[in-house]
Amino acid sequence: MSREELIKTCDEQTLGKYLTYLHEESVCSEVNGLWIVNQKIDNFGPTFERYIALVMEREFACPAEWGIGLDNFPSGDFDVLAVCQSILSYIECKTTKPTSITEDELSQYIKRVRDLGSKLSILLIDTEDDIISLAERLRDVIEKLQGVPSGINMRSGTKRQPVCLFYHGQYIFVANNHPSVKTELGICLNYYGRNVSRDPFPK
Repeated sequence: MSREELIKTCDEQTLGKYLTYLHEESVCSEVNGLWIVNQKIDNFGPTFERYIALVMEREFACPAEWGIGLDNFPSGDFDVLAVCQSILSYIECKTTKPTSITEDELSQYIKRVRDLGSKLSILLIDTEDDIISLAERLRDVIEKLQGVPSGINMRSGTKRQPVCLFYHGQYIFVANNHPSVKTELGICLNYYGRNVSRDPFPK
């Protein structure tokens, strides 16, 4: 894969850091301007989902499963389902840049949230990029589906803190991996605990 293709997944500085590390660990090599993986890996998604499920269990004591398909759910599989202080929670994991996520993907995600009926859902993007524009796009999708405006809360001046939206009484967070997945998940869980369930998660 060329560097031009890889840059679509993250910024130049982050890409350079990861390519250097992967090359030093003999995971990939550069051949005639193309980066070649030394063993076939066609999708990092399932690995990220499994990692998030482990983080939920180890860091927040929330039983979790990943890659779950449920009968009679036409909107698709669920990346991670966790039980957080007796609340069924759904985490959608994306391993691409926010700008590469399509409106159809966002619509299918919201339909899964609706069909599952979980009170807490997190759209987690494995990126350090700005997530405000993605949250605004998700808000537009929600408004199309429900026909009424959806409030945006928790907007941060850094453009990197989680953003909270609402859909039929369900709390939907948009988060990234900056400064870490654990930190971002913790912010979402604690916001919900303090403001909704009144049962804050341990920090």
